[in-house]
Amino acid sequence: MDDLIYFALSAAGAATFWWRYRRRAGAGPKSLPAAQDEELEIALHVAAHEARARGQPLLPQHLLLSLAQSEPVAGAIRRAGGDAGAVEDRVFAALDAVTDRTPAGALRTSDPAAAALAMAAAIARHHGRAVACADLWFALTRPPLGVAELLDAAGVDPTAVLFVLAHGDADGEPAADGEVELILVNDDFSPQQLVVEVLRDALGLREDEATRLMLKTHHEGHASLGRHSGAHARRARQSASTLARRQGYPLWIRAVPAGQ
Repeated sequence: MDDLIYFALSAAGAATFWWRYRRRAGAGPKSLPAAQDEELEIALHVAAHEARARGQPLLPQHLLLSLAQSEPVAGAIRRAGGDAGAVEDRVFAALDAVTDRTPAGALRTSDPAAAALAMAAAIARHHGRAVACADLWFALTRPPLGVAELLDAAGVDPTAVLFVLAHGDADGEPAADGEVELILVNDDFSPQQLVVEVLRDALGLREDEATRLMLKTHHEGHASLGRHSGAHARRARQSASTLARRQGYPLWIRAVPAGQ
């Protein structure tokens, strides 16, 4: 999908600025990925086909529809308690109401769709990997792009889906009744400043200690937040999850039996 990715890459400068604004100083952006992973490549073909078939410019709704039909995202929607079919129904209804038209056989990409593609490319660029469905899901579900309302109407929590895409099904893991060790797990979406704020507000850490643990997690993939009683661990994890999800991020603090 050279035409779609051209828009993503040409707009990546603005999206990279957005991403660097959201992330605190750390490792600089790596080289832009040359490709999408296979699932995203298929999804982009599906979105472009749907737009052309309808004689419409490529819209965020086309991208959302193609993601809801992809196995990684459809599976994550199911595992997060939603119905991918309900998302498809809402998107089809929204597309049926679109009056903007494009000449037959042409593909014009709307500014919101180009912005979503650019943001997804910038996220992958920052992490030095191919662009994935999770990156585009994250970009599409940011408030300015207008698909959150469709997901809400379909009964789908976009942040819960993003959590599954980032971490798997582990969010329901219960904390043990006895002493547990809390472990902060890295993801590609939670801004560094948010992580610091969550560690400070949910666990009562000093700013410098929270920053140190955030950076350790960023570079090593995880960091121990120390041992806590089961009751305190449950409260801290719930508070951290609430603070992060309120802003649409999949931050995860694991709880494992102490000494494991």
